[in-house]
Amino acid sequence: MKEPSIEELKTAIAAVFLGEGLERMSEEQMLSAISMKRRWFSPERAKVLIENGKRAGLLSSDGVFISPAFTYKEVEIPFGYYPSESVLEYSEENLIERMKEEWDVSGEDMRSALSMNYNLENEVKLILWAASNGKDYENILDDVERFLLEKYGK
Repeated sequence: MKEPSIEELKTAIAAVFLGEGLERMSEEQMLSAISMKRRWFSPERAKVLIENGKRAGLLSSDGVFISPAFTYKEVEIPFGYYPSESVLEYSEENLIERMKEEWDVSGEDMRSALSMNYNLENEVKLILWAASNGKDYENILDDVERFLLEKYGK
């Protein structure tokens, strides 16, 4: 099976919002759009896609409505698009890979950031690198915190 990808999640979310012609929708509307209109997944599996979108920082919620946390209108949706099962397997995708993609970090910068001589997790080193290099890291802080809490216990 295909490796989970933040780009695949991004494409699936963009396809739903573009297809519905909405800037925001309730979770129920999104569930219906995924499971009933597009027939991509069952309602239970559609919930997983939505939760994965939230965990990946691609969906934001104000408590009532969900909206994409990225410029979804710029995502190119292939004709006849159908998401792979990987959108359901996303589990805090490799945060390092997500950071690399979001911040467009070169391999050299990545090696430099990860070679910092601090006794810290690599995800934390990358946050420090992002902060000192003017990258927008705020949207990933909650995911890094959750990762560390899961890894080391609460």
